Amino acid sequence: MSTVVYKEARAKINLSLLITGRKSDGYHTLDSIIFFVSFCDRLSFRIDKELSLEISGPFSDSLENGRNNLIIQAAEAFKKECKLNTGVAISLEKNIPVSAGLGGGSTNAAVTLLALNELCKTGLTSASLAEIGLSIGADVPVCLFGETARVQGIGEEIQPFVFPHKFGVVLVNPGVPISTAKVFSRFNSGFSEVMSADTLNELSAMQNFRPFTALRNDLELPATQLCPEISQVLAVLRCETDSIVSGLSGSGPTCFGLFQTLEEAERVVKRLKQQNTNWWLKATAVYN
Repeated sequence: MSTVVYKEARAKINLSLLITGRKSDGYHTLDSIIFFVSFCDRLSFRIDKELSLEISGPFSDSLENGRNNLIIQAAEAFKKECKLNTGVAISLEKNIPVSAGLGGGSTNAAVTLLALNELCKTGLTSASLAEIGLSIGADVPVCLFGETARVQGIGEEIQPFVFPHKFGVVLVNPGVPISTAKVFSRFNSGFSEVMSADTLNELSAMQNFRPFTALRNDLELPATQLCPEISQVLAVLRCETDSIVSGLSGSGPTCFGLFQTLEEAERVVKRLKQQNTNWWLKATAVYN
């Protein structure tokens, strides 16, 4: 019987996202705190004659299984780097909404690199995998890291970040896919300064929740211009009295609210589902 490797690809959330500059090649530089939640896609991998991808799950209809899929791109990049001739059969249970600001494609690509490195016993280092990952997408290296981190540059500078509290998380998507490229093209504000050491220390110490009020996402305005429904979602989340902080994840349109416990998040989702039947809602927790 052939070996099968199983992986969970967890959704990522941008707790904050600052645009700090733009390079000569057009790529923006960022300063972002990213954490992962327990909610995930699920993948399996086994050696086969050809490279193939089978997609199931609630968001399977939103994806193609050809060369535009980041899983296929990751597998092909890995095979090229390691000079492998073998194929691999990949199955994806797609639970994370597509084009949602939750890094679904990037986290799928990341676990593909990890799984193939394990399955093919190629022994690539974390740095080598991150280098391959960065060629696929800016979020892939931090998804390879898989833990709360501060990310700078174009995604290649990753520092572990202490996030001691396992918050409950409410995810809300208004059901309108949005293009990351279009959001960035709309960004025309001034560049932000990097996060101060004081802010980072206060967040890490977690003595109270006051530092969260200073966090922001510089892509919120251009994303809202393209998808006005984001404003409605954020207004609802920011009216929740028990919410610690709410914001937009990545380029959107998914928004998040942090709560002290998973149980609180579940109560909010249950109530919002009754009031907003067109929204996709999910209660989950910070993954530590």
